[in-house]
Amino acid sequence: MNEKTVKSLIILVAVALVALVVIWWLTRIDWREHYTAKEVEPYGGNVLQQMLENASQESFFTVNDTIYNQLSLDTLAGNASYVYLGNRLYLDSAEGSFLLDFVEKGNNAYILSKNQSRFLLDTLFTLKAIEYDDAFMEFDFEPDFPGFLFEESYIETSLDSVIRIHITETEEIEEGLRVRWVIDEEPVLHNWHCWKEDVVISMIDSLSIISFFGPDTLDREQLAFSNFDHVNCIRLSHGKGAFYLHTNPELFTNYHLREQPVFEYVDEIFSDLKTEHIIWDEYNRIWQPGPETEGDGDYEGEGYSAEDGPLSFILAQKELRYAWYFLLLGVLLFFLFGARRNQRVVPVRKLNKNTSIEYSETVGQLYMRQGNHRPLCMLKMKLFLAFIREHYALRTNVNSDELSELMTKISIKSDIAIDQVKDIFRIHKQLEQAATVSPEQLVRFHRMLEHFYNNCK
Repeated sequence: MNEKTVKSLIILVAVALVALVVIWWLTRIDWREHYTAKEVEPYGGNVLQQMLENASQESFFTVNDTIYNQLSLDTLAGNASYVYLGNRLYLDSAEGSFLLDFVEKGNNAYILSKNQSRFLLDTLFTLKAIEYDDAFMEFDFEPDFPGFLFEESYIETSLDSVIRIHITETEEIEEGLRVRWVIDEEPVLHNWHCWKEDVVISMIDSLSIISFFGPDTLDREQLAFSNFDHVNCIRLSHGKGAFYLHTNPELFTNYHLREQPVFEYVDEIFSDLKTEHIIWDEYNRIWQPGPETEGDGDYEGEGYSAEDGPLSFILAQKELRYAWYFLLLGVLLFFLFGARRNQRVVPVRKLNKNTSIEYSETVGQLYMRQGNHRPLCMLKMKLFLAFIREHYALRTNVNSDELSELMTKISIKSDIAIDQVKDIFRIHKQLEQAATVSPEQLVRFHRMLEHFYNNCK
């Protein structure tokens, strides 16, 4: 086996491997958690986005940049809903303050995220703690209550492949609404997030006491539960609006919304949705580094730190990592097989073959089989007029009044007798009006045209 054959075999194997990888990549089902609106994969947010877009009465707006640069609070006062679906909500202090003002004016915010914004939660819980203290200072009474718990994390997790979800804690469900976490249609263990019990008890008890002294508190604090005793959705009032904080965004993905019970569960969560204007946040699912980042800026993304450099970021993202590997493979193949200069292959040129006669015979047979030579006569006249336009620069698309002038110009420029030119147009008109044309008429018309072609100048 010579060198050229070995080289060709290696290239063939490499191309086959690349083709297999590409086919697998294009036909595979991506079971990763994307949550983006454009993703139609199992754990994307396309179905929820379509539901909300259909529910919007005035406008459906997608945030693709800093929210306060794209929206104005004056135009969305009290008639809008903000929706975020993702693994983690990244907000700096300016974005968090904008969202707080947005809800305070009477709008609602639905944050469906495993890891809620720490800046947002600290601010909300601090405001509720102040509200709690002010309520008792008015009555000169100090309650025996610990207040809000400012923990390192408000969220806890439980590892299981199945979760049971329901709306009310006292709901009589024998087994609950069972939701499985699957990869490649097989159940696997998954970390289900919920609110810490101490945080929920502290918040609910304080708000219940506040509601005793003042009306401006929420009427339903715990909205949904998982595994019967874990709170996974709470409602926090703020000003004239409210925050709806759900820790299981998995339930709102394409895969689970195809089931009717889960669809009804999601519909219940959005029962207070303000549908005049709906805002879908696509921007804050990705951490945006910057020297002025505050609030949630301490979160630098999963598996990546800004100090690691750009290559560490590329390797930390699955799509970028594969793209990097393909790039390296392409460079390697180029240096192996394409770096050496090769002489261009000289192609073998076949002798030109004159097929005009065969083509004419074929076209003639097609027209002869029709038994009517009128289409062929019309075609010959079109070619004649095209010849006149090309050689004598005359406009042939004329009406009946201008036809006589056209024939005169053709006679002058071609040096053909005017009677012969008029005969061509006269015979053509007769053939055009005839239902059928005989072979003799076709031959006569053909000879007239040939005489013109052979004798014109």
